[in-house]
Amino acid sequence: MANKPFSFFPLPWSGPVTQDLLDHWFSPAVTYNFAGDATIEKQVVESVASYGRQIGWLNEVVLALAGGKTPSTATVERMRQAAEQVEALKAIHASSAFADATDALARLKKESPRSYDQLLLTLIERRGGESDPAAASPEARDLSVTRT
Repeated sequence: MANKPFSFFPLPWSGPVTQDLLDHWFSPAVTYNFAGDATIEKQVVESVASYGRQIGWLNEVVLALAGGKTPSTATVERMRQAAEQVEALKAIHASSAFADATDALARLKKESPRSYDQLLLTLIERRGGESDPAAASPEARDLSVTRT
C-alpha cells in the first residue's frame, strides 16, 4: 500500500468523477403538474403531442375563430385524434391496479408469448369460458388443444 498522506480526506476530483446530472435541466419538455396525473401527462407529451404542439393547435384554431374564419380541418382533426388518444390513456390509467396489470401483461407478452397465452386461457377458464377462445391468438388456441 502506497503511503498517501491525507488519503482518508477525499479531495475534489480525487475519486470517481461520474455523477447523474438532472436531465430535466437540459430537456426541452418542461412539466408542471398542478392538477393532473403526472404519469398520464408524461405519456401524452411523449406519445401524443408535446405541450408546444398542443398550444400551437389551440392558437391556430382560436386565431382563426377570432378572425371570423373557419379553422383548418386538418388542425381540428389532429386535435380530435389527440383528444381521443388522451382519453384512451386516461381510461388505461383509471385504476393503478389496472395500469400495473396492463404493464405486466405487455411485458409478459413481449418476453414470453407462450406464458402470456397460457395466462389468457387460465383467465378464460376461471370466468367459466365466457370469452370466445376463437378470439385468442393461434398459439393460445394450440395450447387449449394440447391442454385438453
